[in-house]
Amino acid sequence: MQVDRPILVTGCPRSGTTWTGNVIGAAREVFLIYEPFNDDVGARLRLPERFMRLTDGNSAPHRQEIDDLIALGRLSRRSALAMRGIAERWRPGEKRYTPGWLAFRRLHSQGQDFFGPRRVCIKDPIAFYSSEWLADTYDAQVIVMVRHPCSVIASYLSLGWESEVEAMLPHPVPEGFAGLRDEIEARNGPVQDRLTDLILQWKLFTAETLDLQRRRPDWTYILHDDLCLRPLHYFEAIFAKLGLSFTSDIADKVRRESSGTKNAANGKPVQHRHERDSRSVIDAWQEKLPGEIAERILRETAELWEEAQRRLLT
Repeated sequence: MQVDRPILVTGCPRSGTTWTGNVIGAAREVFLIYEPFNDDVGARLRLPERFMRLTDGNSAPHRQEIDDLIALGRLSRRSALAMRGIAERWRPGEKRYTPGWLAFRRLHSQGQDFFGPRRVCIKDPIAFYSSEWLADTYDAQVIVMVRHPCSVIASYLSLGWESEVEAMLPHPVPEGFAGLRDEIEARNGPVQDRLTDLILQWKLFTAETLDLQRRRPDWTYILHDDLCLRPLHYFEAIFAKLGLSFTSDIADKVRRESSGTKNAANGKPVQHRHERDSRSVIDAWQEKLPGEIAERILRETAELWEEAQRRLLT
């Protein structure tokens, strides 16, 4: 196995990509890149669409910047990009070159860890539809996260997030999921409510994931519930498949982040805080969702969720 292969951690937002990416990124040989496809974060690519599906036909305008993101796994290129980041720091008003800014930030804030990484890990649910292009172009190893529909939707509602289904509708529905086409056509009629859109969004992500699993069986597919139940077991298996060393420090990090306090502060949800009892996270939606809403989600997603559990259970 090539030690410099990039890693992509993706899946539906709120499916555990941050936890998984952070644990992988704690490995000394990994340079973690946080959501470069996401136009809501500071260090991002200049992509014209959210949930863009990059292909050989449309990637040319973005290729150099993505090449340099992947090159952050090589010390020589990372050092050169850090110098560019330092130079751009003193040019207020200009759009920073994302790979340069990330290299500079690593050097500035984690200088002792600047020299060790030999590969990058991109953690990004917004890169979901570009995962195949990233795998084919850069020989990336891909991890796709899947989570219980009630957990995903409860998290969206708790954080006050709207659905992103509008950005997903241009992508074709995978073969074998004709019912989703009917739902999309129905949505194009009368205005839908937020819950309807969140349910449809989860279905589209899950259907696409199952189609990826059919076409890309060599990728790693992780059910968030399984990861929460046996975090040490699954992270050790993930590290083995990626060719990373599962050290005692990594094991301690997993223990801390799966047996601590709940993912909340003053009773309010916190987006990316992971010191929690991971087992309690699995059924937390039962306390967050009113009964009638939970029943509707379970009813409308039952068939797809059962298929996901059957096909992705490891």
